[in-house]
This record gives sequence, C-alpha cells and structure tokens, in this order.
Amino acid sequence: MKTKTIMILIIILAIIGITLSFLLIKLFLLIKLQEKFSNFEECAKTGYPIMESYPRQCRAEGKTFVEEIDEVSNQQNFCTLDQRDAAACIKIYQPVCGWNNPEKVQCIRYPCAQTYGSSCEACMDDKVLYWTESKCPTG
Repeated sequence: MKTKTIMILIIILAIIGITLSFLLIKLFLLIKLQEKFSNFEECAKTGYPIMESYPRQCRAEGKTFVEEIDEVSNQQNFCTLDQRDAAACIKIYQPVCGWNNPEKVQCIRYPCAQTYGSSCEACMDDKVLYWTESKCPTG
C-alpha cells in the first residue's frame, strides 16, 4: 500500500514538474519574441503584414508598430527651370527621392519614385515632378 502511495506521489510530482517546465519555456519564448523587434522596421523585416496607411503600420503578436516619418525628408522640393536646364551636375552623393509626375508616368505600386544621387540629377529627369531628401521609401 505504501509503495502504491509513493508511486502516485512520484507521478503527481512528475506531472507538476513537466507542467511547470512547459509554462516556463512558454514564458521564456514569449519574452524572447517581444525582444525580437521593438519598432516598425524590425517588425516589417520579420515579415509581418504592413498596413497601407500613412504612416505605415506593422502589426505583430497583438502589437502595432508605426513607421517613424522624418518630417524634413517629406518636404516636397519642386524642380525649378534652372535645375531642369542644367548642363551637368556636380558629382556629389546626397541621395534624394525623385517623385514621378503622374501625367508622365503611370505607376502600379508605391512608391512612384526613384532614388537619385543628388537633387540636380533628379531634376534633370523630365519625369520627376519634385524630390524629397534621402533615398526613396520601400514599398
């Protein structure tokens, strides 16, 4: 009879131990998942869906990460006639995003733009309506 009681206690303790181990592993994995990413770029890079909004949002594991938009880089700089008529550009690398004129280019996906080495290069392309600072966003 004592052997039976001891066996039952051992089985109960084993079940409790396995349950606790499972819960601790699940908690550890949940913490690791939360550490995996903490901003929009990391969430998007992981492959979670991107919401088509402005600013864009990435939703993962019940959390929503919003893309940070640099206000300076969104300023639209329209090309002047002097910029369009430039004979040549100084070789300088200050990337800009040249946004296409919808009257000249029909785009099928975002962004309707191309990265240029400088604002001068962007404005020499007659398809460009205006440019913004830095490289073009990725769609």
